[in-house]
Amino acid sequence: MRKGIDTELFLQVKKQQWIREGEQILLALSGGADSMYLLYFLKELQNHLSFSLRAMHVQHGIRGDEAVEDATFSRQQAELYRVPFLEYTCSVPDYAEENKLGIEEAARTLRYKALKEEALRWQAESGRKTKIALAHHMDDQAETILFHLIRGAGFSGISGMKAEELLSEAGITLLRPLLFLRKEEILNRMEELAIPYREDSSNRDKSYARNYLRLEILPALEKINAGAVKHLLEAAELFSETEAYFQEKATEWIERYGEQKESSTGKCISLSIPQLKKENALFRREIYKEAIFLLRGNTTEFGKLHYHGIDRLLKRGNGGRLSLPKGVKAEVEQKRLLLEKFYNPEYCRKIVNEGLNMEKEEKIRVLFSEEEIEKRVSELAEEIGRDYAGKNLHLVCILKGAAPFMCELAKKLNNPGVSMDFMAVSSYGSQTQSSGVVKIVKDLDEPLEGKNVLLVEDIIDTGRTLHHLEHLLRERRPASLEICTLLDKPERREVEVDVKYKGFCVPDVFVVGYGIDYAQKYRALNYIGEVIL
Repeated sequence: MRKGIDTELFLQVKKQQWIREGEQILLALSGGADSMYLLYFLKELQNHLSFSLRAMHVQHGIRGDEAVEDATFSRQQAELYRVPFLEYTCSVPDYAEENKLGIEEAARTLRYKALKEEALRWQAESGRKTKIALAHHMDDQAETILFHLIRGAGFSGISGMKAEELLSEAGITLLRPLLFLRKEEILNRMEELAIPYREDSSNRDKSYARNYLRLEILPALEKINAGAVKHLLEAAELFSETEAYFQEKATEWIERYGEQKESSTGKCISLSIPQLKKENALFRREIYKEAIFLLRGNTTEFGKLHYHGIDRLLKRGNGGRLSLPKGVKAEVEQKRLLLEKFYNPEYCRKIVNEGLNMEKEEKIRVLFSEEEIEKRVSELAEEIGRDYAGKNLHLVCILKGAAPFMCELAKKLNNPGVSMDFMAVSSYGSQTQSSGVVKIVKDLDEPLEGKNVLLVEDIIDTGRTLHHLEHLLRERRPASLEICTLLDKPERREVEVDVKYKGFCVPDVFVVGYGIDYAQKYRALNYIGEVIL
């Protein structure tokens, strides 16, 4: 290998033992400059180290012909380097809509899922250690740190990406060997080598948060201080060391004051509440995080809202319960905090039946916890805020169910130009299925003409009520009219309605809580649950 970044990278790989004799490397090959440089380097590395190499391209179904051309280019380059090539095609827009995710997050989720599945298959087939090689570089790392920071990350998020990261799934490892290299260094080397590469046009679209950070914010920071990127990475390293320290101490604490049990229904970690109360709140949250890691093997989809929620249980005392993501629940029992993960999905929706003055035959299963709702409403507010930036927005709330949702949404919009009005309709009475009869009980107080209207609903099922209202309100000549709903029940749809903003999709069950009632009960619940009759 020639001197320069090739030699630097070779020495790093050798020193860190990122790749060892006989291992298998699955390269994520987009066709861009970074992954093409990594393809070149890994192929050169095979002259010095014996390992197997394959390339995999994930086609996201976003950019039409351009994406197809990227896939074709990647295949041709892999063949040129005599590297076995695989292609995986998915529909990111469909996945994003179904799971209420942004395009960037959905693409990342599907890409990693495809890579992990192929790595697992290859490893199972050969019986040899398999690693996934990703071409993230120093600028990507700085972008990631900033992105996590402005979203409200903890130690883990601000630590950024790891050069070597062990996944829980059967020991698959992620490798990011280029993290110590700047983008400019890679591009200069590509020019020296005359290696072709593709440029993704969507990378220039500043409407994507990460692109905006990369194209606008990072250059602005480097104008203030030329070493801004380097300093961000130094801070990330400090946070990484802090995270590792707390993780070690949390593990020791659980070994001393916790108990782990396993049964046919699931796993449970029991923690001493008197000992927890002696600890600093920050350290308590690290203990909860480590306990959940021990239960699940990772803490994906858990964040500060969940850990704060667990901490609040200590104040509520005996009987306090909290439903968490991925089938985990937290419960206070005497002087112990129980964190449980159930194997049976039915247990994932904890049946709550205390202090609600329910009829004997009625129970409620939690579908979405208070923390999950707060997080999703914040995400919707962010999306709506972007769409209506610089515009006045008029919220129309459908009473009574949508009132709590609209109030929270309005607060999080943080837009002084937001106004609101209320309309009440009836289609349920005291039944659990829509009667189909739509009656306007209260009309709007103000005209809609010329206003940007956002119709806010609690739940959409058949669509008949909303279809009627949309037709009625459009006759009042608003400048624009869009629909936002907290819950969508697509299985019940009889009339198609165009809903731009959706909180959660729910199955065909009757739900209550967070403003939604059953026979005028349960509106005040701070979570959303299913009524079991």
